[in-house]
Amino acid sequence: MPRTFVSVLLPLALPWEPVYSTSDPSVRRGERVVVPIGGRLETGVVTGVGVPPGMDVSKVKDVLSIDRTLDSVSEAELGLWEKISSYYLCTKGEVFKAAYPSSREDDEAREVLRREKLLERIRKREEALEKARKDSTRERYRAEIEALRAELGDSPAALPEPLAPVLSPAQQEAAASVRAGWSAGLPVLLEGVTGSGKTEIYCSFAAEEVSAGRDVLYLVPEIGLTRQLEERLRKVFGPRLLTFHSHETPFRRRQVASLVRSGGGRVVLGTRSAVFLPFTGLSLVVVDEEQDSSYKQDSPAPRYNGRDAALLLAGVHGARVLLGSATPSLESVFNVETGRYRGVRLTKRYFSSPEPVVEVIDTTAEMKKGGMAGSFSRKLIEAISETRLAGGQVLILRARRGYSPSVQCTECGTVVKCPRCSVPLSYHSSGRLICHYCGYSVPFTGLCPECGSQVRLIGAGTQRIEDEAREIFPSENIARLDSDSSDEKDIIKDFSRGETGILVGTQMVSKGFDFEGLRLAAVLQADGLFSRPDYRCDEKAFQILSQLKGRIGRRDAPSRFLIQTAQPEHPVIRALSAASGEIYGKMLEERRIAGYPPYTREVLVMLRDRDPLRLSASSKALYDTLRSVSSGSPAPAFTIFPPQAPLVGMVAGEHRLCIRLFLPKDRRLSASKNAVLEAVRRFSRTSATRVIIDVDPIN
Repeated sequence: MPRTFVSVLLPLALPWEPVYSTSDPSVRRGERVVVPIGGRLETGVVTGVGVPPGMDVSKVKDVLSIDRTLDSVSEAELGLWEKISSYYLCTKGEVFKAAYPSSREDDEAREVLRREKLLERIRKREEALEKARKDSTRERYRAEIEALRAELGDSPAALPEPLAPVLSPAQQEAAASVRAGWSAGLPVLLEGVTGSGKTEIYCSFAAEEVSAGRDVLYLVPEIGLTRQLEERLRKVFGPRLLTFHSHETPFRRRQVASLVRSGGGRVVLGTRSAVFLPFTGLSLVVVDEEQDSSYKQDSPAPRYNGRDAALLLAGVHGARVLLGSATPSLESVFNVETGRYRGVRLTKRYFSSPEPVVEVIDTTAEMKKGGMAGSFSRKLIEAISETRLAGGQVLILRARRGYSPSVQCTECGTVVKCPRCSVPLSYHSSGRLICHYCGYSVPFTGLCPECGSQVRLIGAGTQRIEDEAREIFPSENIARLDSDSSDEKDIIKDFSRGETGILVGTQMVSKGFDFEGLRLAAVLQADGLFSRPDYRCDEKAFQILSQLKGRIGRRDAPSRFLIQTAQPEHPVIRALSAASGEIYGKMLEERRIAGYPPYTREVLVMLRDRDPLRLSASSKALYDTLRSVSSGSPAPAFTIFPPQAPLVGMVAGEHRLCIRLFLPKDRRLSASKNAVLEAVRRFSRTSATRVIIDVDPIN
């Protein structure tokens, strides 16, 4: 019997696509097949039909089955995976695995069965409708059929039209400028001060698309943001709004994927993984808070940035792109300056409320004159009391979770560290010491593990700040919002309703929330925001502080922004009262002189090994190899730094060293990246040290 040969993409980190044979001549690209590999079975995707040139097919294994109960992978999806694989120097199999996690095939099979059952129920209701004699009975059957079809997701035309928001004159002017950018074929960066009404502009454009039967992807960096934003968008789009993120149930996620595949005019509100949904009618991509580092996937591969992957997705579908931020990333500002993006600015707040008054409190001076009560200065306590007396709410930022970031022996000075990571253990109010990197946890005994003496708590995290606030303001309703919070949704909802007077939180409280009653925001120990050994440090600190400043005073009432710091003259703090363009220009010039992104492309090569001696030898060997690549041809010379330990040199028992490369952004950039990838792959074939590549790292 004649055999048909197919190349199959598997959800594995293989740099090639194995070839299999089948007796079914109708097999097509994109279909799902079950094949044997390495003693187990995997479900892959057919990417090509035919024998690759020069291949010996005598030992090719057979496809076990073609699973046509699963939807075929579209050309758009395959095209996106190819682009992401190429950009982030990973295999297409790793991208496939991210897009279709191991459980997704089972989910899709269940979805097929669910749809079959719904179709059967619709068929029976339609038969009953034909036989019904009473008007009331026919109406009941029609209503049941309509409800079943809505559950099936095949009747988007029956969905209500969106209620597009009415834009102010300033918003209309910005929207017109956005259209002009799109007409020029460019992505648009909408830089709007916090509270200027960027969301209304997003919704206005999205409403136009869904009314025309086209789909919209609306990305946000954090799950917490989807929860408050969902309520606002639901008022505009009703059942046309879908949400997609990791906290949704598997059933709901596969239902959303099925609805997206059918197209027909919907808005998907999601986090970065939503870029892998099987869109068929995508026409607009909105990336809100585009500067946020939460868009970056740390592990596993693909280590993609959701913002940049969204641009690739839009390119595949020919969709328009709107990036939004009050504090855009330097990369996006650079892209506007170089003509790759069109920049649009929205400089007025929607409610014309006055800018918050920025007050800087010098904690060193306050300590000298006895003006501190724990983590709170007397000035801040007074400001909180005045705000609450006037009925306003208070938001307090502390960029460290837990009770105390570290514990130290009072006798020998030992700082208790994680045995698996090179970081101090943090004390939590649960009575345990916890590693915030690997999750290692041990009961807190109060004794030094080295000499047995008493230990003391060093520093204050959000839990300790919350306790101190309760002591100072015993009659206030105080809540805490950080990654340890188990009831995040209720905390946000209570604060939005004004039921909570004071909210303590980590950086997540600065992102995208709209709290009507918020009149005072304060930052405790702000120095930690701009004291990290990272060339992006000032940029990130400015964005966090500016975003937090923008959360307050969004209506007409006056508001205050207090910053407690030992460095009151730091450029980032001074920039909060100046035009953002000044500090952006300064930071860009510093990056240009140093040869850092966005003027170059950074590639981080991380080596990991449980044997520190082997790691040291491996890193030197790979460094020498990459140096030879840098001086070779056709790849141009690029800057390469010797192996260094990252900020955290050991995680989960693995020692780490990293080699940083900065590649010129010229026509040979792609060749340079591929040369680096090939060198790393050759090295990995003979080395026991694990090596990963991270393009555009954020740390």
